[in-house]
Amino acid sequence: MTKIILFFTLIFNICMASAATVVPVIWPFNIAASDANMIRALLDTANTQQSKYDFILINKPGAGGAVAAMSVSRATEFTILLSTSSFYIRPRLFKESHRVYDFKLVGEVCGNQPLGIFSKKYKTIVDMKNTSQSITIGVNAGSITNLITKIIVKNNPDIKFTEVFYKGTPETTTDVIGGFLEAAVDFTGPSVMSRLPNDVAIIGITGEKSIRGLPTFQSQNIKGLEHFLHSHYILVSKSVNDDTRKELNEIFNNAISSAKVKEICAEDNGTLKKIPFDQLDIVYKETENQWIKYTEGIIPE
Repeated sequence: MTKIILFFTLIFNICMASAATVVPVIWPFNIAASDANMIRALLDTANTQQSKYDFILINKPGAGGAVAAMSVSRATEFTILLSTSSFYIRPRLFKESHRVYDFKLVGEVCGNQPLGIFSKKYKTIVDMKNTSQSITIGVNAGSITNLITKIIVKNNPDIKFTEVFYKGTPETTTDVIGGFLEAAVDFTGPSVMSRLPNDVAIIGITGEKSIRGLPTFQSQNIKGLEHFLHSHYILVSKSVNDDTRKELNEIFNNAISSAKVKEICAEDNGTLKKIPFDQLDIVYKETENQWIKYTEGIIPE
């Protein structure tokens, strides 16, 4: 009897030792968006490539990513935040938000993604300037899409926007197609373009480079958006130690190379990003300073 008890105790201990640690991974935006599919592919690959952690995706939208960020910063269990450029921008646009210094960077997934303004009613920047009406435009509150409209209005007083807040970009372009909005800010990759009818125009895109013949805002004398490119970040609470953060950095840098992650990133005109562990803190601070610079003069709501 004693041997049987010892045998099952041994089996139990082996099972417990080999069980993966379940880690909630919080995604703050539309779960049906293309970048959410990229995040799923990233976590699926990470779970396949190692057995220490079992990463579980949880969707927690709201307040431009701030709800998810604050929940991670306050979590008592080990939790990961997957966010975007909005992580840095939201605290600069809204007083009630998360704090950037409550987190540490683990890695970056996909970056350098341009965004564009889509419209059925207006076809060019000149059309937008020539109307005396304020143009209703769909954005995500506190996100890079929200900041794009503010920068355009700040630098170009001939253009007037009335921002309409949404939880995700897919809803904004859907409402442009349906005629409920006059314009929207969204991604410019094939995943978005494929669902647009011919009468919806892309008026301009952010960044310095034209993509597939789409005009940049810069080339149309709309200044200030040359460096507004979207990125996706992996973050943890500042309470997580560097040994764990280094381990996660290696896991996700390996997972980023998966074919599916590459495919979805490329579809949104982005590039994969691998940040070595010893560069994480530098990149984190440089990115924060970049968005502080770009949001100068904008008073938080």
